[in-house]
Amino acid sequence: MIIDVTEQPIERPKQGQEAYYSGKKKQHTVKKEIRIDQDGTIVHVSATYPGRVHDFAIFKQEPPPPSDVPIWADAGYQGIEKLHKSACTPYKSSKKHPLCAEKKTYNQVLASQRVLVEHKIRSIKVFKIIGNRYRNKRKRYDLKFNIVAGLVNLQNGLSLLKRAA
Repeated sequence: MIIDVTEQPIERPKQGQEAYYSGKKKQHTVKKEIRIDQDGTIVHVSATYPGRVHDFAIFKQEPPPPSDVPIWADAGYQGIEKLHKSACTPYKSSKKHPLCAEKKTYNQVLASQRVLVEHKIRSIKVFKIIGNRYRNKRKRYDLKFNIVAGLVNLQNGLSLLKRAA
């Protein structure tokens, strides 16, 4: 299972602006966690969280994945190994402690596996209601996101059928 979080800009809320302000994107956003399997099928979409909430905090609040399934995650999930024994995250380097060749190779292999979820997020954002600034005051946002995720899954299923034929 591969997991990642995506952010979508929203209109500035009238109240509670601080919770929705994302320091990473420098604007007001909402976040959703997406989990896919090895075939590229979306198996879980999280609830909507304000832009200030950390990726790992979203993971903790969502239902845990099965313990026997390996998880590949990005650097935002540092510490996930304590909750899920078969989770993999990339190694971090610093100025004083650069990565050795083995750790760099490990990070490259992990990134080559994780790219599937990045492509899936891109497929979701092709639908402009999810790709652009969301302006509907977050009414039925979860429903709209889940419909788009279902359409992407349907598109993925049809492409798998074409390859098999």
